[in-house]
Amino acid sequence: MSTLNQTNVPYLDGWRGMAIILVLIGHFGPARFWYLGRLGVMLFFVLSGFFMARLLFIKKVPLSSFFAKRFSRIVPTLWLFIVVMYFYARYGQPKPYVIPLDELLSTFLFMGTYFPAQISIWAGNWSNGHLWSLNVEEHSYLFLAAGAFLIAKTRGRLSTRMFMLGAVLAIMGVTLLYMTGLITDGTSPWRTHTEVAALGLIASAAISVLRNREQSGWFNTSPVVPIVALAAAAITFNPRYAFLWNVSILVAPVLAAVVVNHAENFPALIKQWMSLRILRWFGVCSFSIYLWQMPLFSRVLDGTISKPLGLVLGVALGTLSFYCFENPVRLYLNRRWAEHEMNQAARLGGIQA
Repeated sequence: MSTLNQTNVPYLDGWRGMAIILVLIGHFGPARFWYLGRLGVMLFFVLSGFFMARLLFIKKVPLSSFFAKRFSRIVPTLWLFIVVMYFYARYGQPKPYVIPLDELLSTFLFMGTYFPAQISIWAGNWSNGHLWSLNVEEHSYLFLAAGAFLIAKTRGRLSTRMFMLGAVLAIMGVTLLYMTGLITDGTSPWRTHTEVAALGLIASAAISVLRNREQSGWFNTSPVVPIVALAAAAITFNPRYAFLWNVSILVAPVLAAVVVNHAENFPALIKQWMSLRILRWFGVCSFSIYLWQMPLFSRVLDGTISKPLGLVLGVALGTLSFYCFENPVRLYLNRRWAEHEMNQAARLGGIQA
């Protein structure tokens, strides 16, 4: 999943670490905690929305820099994973699977939840089921960037508030249409579709924008707000409460978005716990761990290996991926991009002179 080094806020790194740990518990822990994996993904989404809003609508970074950083952070490691999984699916996994060209291309292009229409991303033929969440994030980044571009071009006729609140309401409306059966979901489950699953990310971005305009007031400064919202999200998300579980797709992401946007108001003890070195380390390595734990989880599901062994191997593979590929490649690409920007600025300065 995605991170932003611009923040350097320890308890937010810890938040990311909690998210990946929840995913690992959902996959490799006791079966009754399976839903924690979904909760972990939701925590990733709301954190991404929080950061994206600050970059695009508050700091207003150039879109070229925004996408360059997104590319360096996500694409090389993801494409490496896809290539390795292609050969593993064909030659290494217990039930070989030759990935069709259209399915392979849609996976490379973050479209696996929509195309090919006849293959669900959760079909289980190879280790790509978890990539639905990356599709949601990348689609959301494009949507938010397009919104920032339109807002800048309309020069105030389209306000950031109007855009963000309209997006949240639109997602809720589409979700209700899916829930009531008025529109069908296709092969991949509708809960994996961006127009539904992006609610937490977009709601978090919207709250971040609103809080930036209105920083004072009890709601924005009280430690009670994130604590109550967190408790309400946990209750809503618990599958033991059947009715709440059915509506949690509309309620829990918004509550989680409230929590992450008010995390600075948590009591000091909670922020210290969230800043623990082990949590922050998991947060730093979270994207690689998220990718590479999946083939091990698949082997757990088919009974090839045990859950403890799958957990250890998944974290080990993710760690190896981060230190040997993800981080070095990201730093290299970011350095080259910074050099490119400096050269561009120097050329422009020379022309103006």
